[in-house]
Amino acid sequence: MNAGDLVVTERGFFSFVTFACLLARGVDSLMRLPENKLRKAIGSQLPKAANFDVIVTWKRPTKSPSTITAEEFSLLPECLAERVIRYTVAHRGFRSQSVTLVTTLLDPDIADSDFADLYFRRWNVELHFREIKTYLHRDVLRCLSPAMIERELRMHFIAYNLIPCVIQKAALTHYFNLCRISFKGCLDTLRQFANATAGAEDKPRTVSAIVDDMLLAIARDLLPLCPGRAEPRVKKRRPKNYRLQTKPRREMGPLPHRKVGVENPPQVA
Repeated sequence: MNAGDLVVTERGFFSFVTFACLLARGVDSLMRLPENKLRKAIGSQLPKAANFDVIVTWKRPTKSPSTITAEEFSLLPECLAERVIRYTVAHRGFRSQSVTLVTTLLDPDIADSDFADLYFRRWNVELHFREIKTYLHRDVLRCLSPAMIERELRMHFIAYNLIPCVIQKAALTHYFNLCRISFKGCLDTLRQFANATAGAEDKPRTVSAIVDDMLLAIARDLLPLCPGRAEPRVKKRRPKNYRLQTKPRREMGPLPHRKVGVENPPQVA
């Protein structure tokens, strides 16, 4: 796909204001069209076919949203030319599903299948967020001042980017598919080989041999090929139903037991 700046987002960001503001900055966008907004926005201009690729005119809504002021809303264009693409996703054993995409990139040389493939790969962004929050435990910031928070974020970015570099080196060294190498497996392997590498830091040949073995172990830890797999975004373990600490412990005093029907422990006189 030959294009300039293109933003790919999910259906939650779909709005006329988002399209217009991005386009004003010279950035095209590709979003999924929610079915409930399909009829209100451009439903009358779409064909009745199951799959189509058409260009429609999206008029500016009459009511200004709460995200911008009325003056900013009045500066938006009266209408936008949008390319609407609908295709059907079918997997064996499951019901077929229709997906509608909207983009401001009107180049006719770009096939509709390219947009569909690009939006399908957007899910990798969600996997990157999972790797940062769950595997690296970077979902909570510990610092308090803005300067330290910025420094903490930079350290998180450095640590996260180093792991894909190791994955890429393992894939290129042993000729494995880069997309199939496990991020969690690479992280566990790095932790296991870190002690062995630190113990032989004064022996360059030993360290080189350990690194080669580590890259081979990372390259062999492949993810199963399961296209179109969907897993529920839920937690396996339930959190304990303790109360939240809203003040220092010395000020909270004794609290009733978190379980109903259980007596409180005896208090010290």
